Amino acid sequence: MDYFLQFIPNEVIVMHDLRLKGIQQTFFQLDTILLNKNFIVIVEVKHYSGHIYFDEGSKQILRKVNDVTEGLPNLLSQIHRQKLQLNQFLLEKNYPLVPIIALAVFSNPSAIIETKGLPTAQRSAIIRSEFLPEKLESLQANYSQVRFSEKQLHSLVSSLSESHAPEQLNILKEYQLSISDLKMGVECPKCNQINMVRNIKFGYWSCLNCSFSSKDAHIVTLHDLSSLVNHPLTNKLARQILQISSRHVVYRLLKHYPSPNLSQNLPHGQRQ
Repeated sequence: MDYFLQFIPNEVIVMHDLRLKGIQQTFFQLDTILLNKNFIVIVEVKHYSGHIYFDEGSKQILRKVNDVTEGLPNLLSQIHRQKLQLNQFLLEKNYPLVPIIALAVFSNPSAIIETKGLPTAQRSAIIRSEFLPEKLESLQANYSQVRFSEKQLHSLVSSLSESHAPEQLNILKEYQLSISDLKMGVECPKCNQINMVRNIKFGYWSCLNCSFSSKDAHIVTLHDLSSLVNHPLTNKLARQILQISSRHVVYRLLKHYPSPNLSQNLPHGQRQ
């Protein structure tokens, strides 16, 4: 797919792998979007193999491989939803109305794509990756009206980039673990043993293994374990992670917790 993007006009801006907040606080993802002053193109790329058949009657996509037929998610419905969501995003950001064209692009050259039963408008939204440059040329001829100024276009690119919200990987779910499977406690930044205790009176952590002491050893532990469990850092969760029973002590620790830009505030020499 990237190979064919080399042949699109220079004035077209390409952005990949965006995850944006859409309608009703849900998120939607865009494989690739192409932007210029006249229109925006959503490109959803699939590398399906076999015989792909769009069944207008059942509104299904059917794939046949080695005499086995299976149903696939309706790609046309997916790109239609993406178009609606992106249009809503533009409206909320007060950008001018602009034509949005959504394309389903098949990148496997050996796949057979059958669209005979579809209306013309839907058939035109389904192309092979090698025809993407030609499709853009056709769109430029059909959408000649300028919608964005140069400044607005670059503002939109910045807004899309800044609005990107990467999906957090739930590692526990991925490996079928629970929070009880994790070893709780504060890791010593010197010997890396999870063996530090809090001196409540003097306000520092002391390692029972190497006797190293630190006022902020809990910061990295809180960051690492709260990210691992993919859960907001509440007082209850922090008590469980730090192995401290007092909610008041943990409240004071969280009050000075350097969030959200933790990585910029990590003590020198500690793990990240």
